[in-house]
Amino acid sequence: MRTRIAVIGGLAGITLLAAGCSSDDGSTGGSGGSSTHHSSGAVSKQDAYAVGCPLVDTALGAGTVARKLASAGLGTLQKSGSLSADQKQWVSDAKELVSASKPQDVPGTVRSRVKKACADHGQQLSNL
Repeated sequence: MRTRIAVIGGLAGITLLAAGCSSDDGSTGGSGGSSTHHSSGAVSKQDAYAVGCPLVDTALGAGTVARKLASAGLGTLQKSGSLSADQKQWVSDAKELVSASKPQDVPGTVRSRVKKACADHGQQLSNL
């Protein structure tokens, strides 16, 4: 039950991110230690990893329903149209990972890219 609540919370966060990412914060989406600032309550595009990585991690540690919810949340973020090229690739890879019936069957390169992007943005995936 706690896992389902965490995934639903992450899904809500992704939905809010998709709405808030429409403002351009000038970030490049790179992995350098660039600072992120929020002006007038706008959500930074870098927050996609801060919400998306824990959502993916929780979904991977849970069952099919949680992975479907995570996939839907990532799909919402993917459709927002405000992601950098790196973020688009990460969301696509993460969505492939949580959508698979067996995440371990997803190619190792995809799993590695998801894990590396999260690590590059200060997020660890313990369930991958």
